[in-house]
Amino acid sequence: RDAFALDHRALSLLRSTLRDAGDDAKATFNAPLSARLAPYIQDLVPDATPVVTPDFSIRAIDRNGVEEPFLQLSDGTREQIAILARLAFADMLQEQGLPALVVLDDALAFSDSARLERMADILQEAAKRMQIIILTCREDRFYGIEATRLQITPASERTSSAA
Repeated sequence: RDAFALDHRALSLLRSTLRDAGDDAKATFNAPLSARLAPYIQDLVPDATPVVTPDFSIRAIDRNGVEEPFLQLSDGTREQIAILARLAFADMLQEQGLPALVVLDDALAFSDSARLERMADILQEAAKRMQIIILTCREDRFYGIEATRLQITPASERTSSAA
């Protein structure tokens, strides 16, 4: 019984220590994430700031003191903010001297033309600091971005054109 009690105390101490270390790590990164994300959000939605939770979720955006819950934002705005959060994380990696790469797969499907243009400007600016790869079957959504364009041709088209 004494051995079980000792094991219980050790496991309880370990759980408490790990929880405290996790909380410290979240606090360490939460403020920098908010700080890196805020300018991106303000580029997209003037006078708005992100409300980031300790688990790095974006709970809301605050527009002039009024919080708009993330889940109540339009699909397009949520999609755009998710991309901006990736850019903010990449910025944080680079600040630590680590390489950063952002891959977007069929992104910005829900964006209207004005927001799409604004996001293109943001992506273009971010691409000066980091590598961004955009995978899409809707190339027309990204004509405004200066980039190296690669096109994948299906094998069936390559074979028939070579014959």
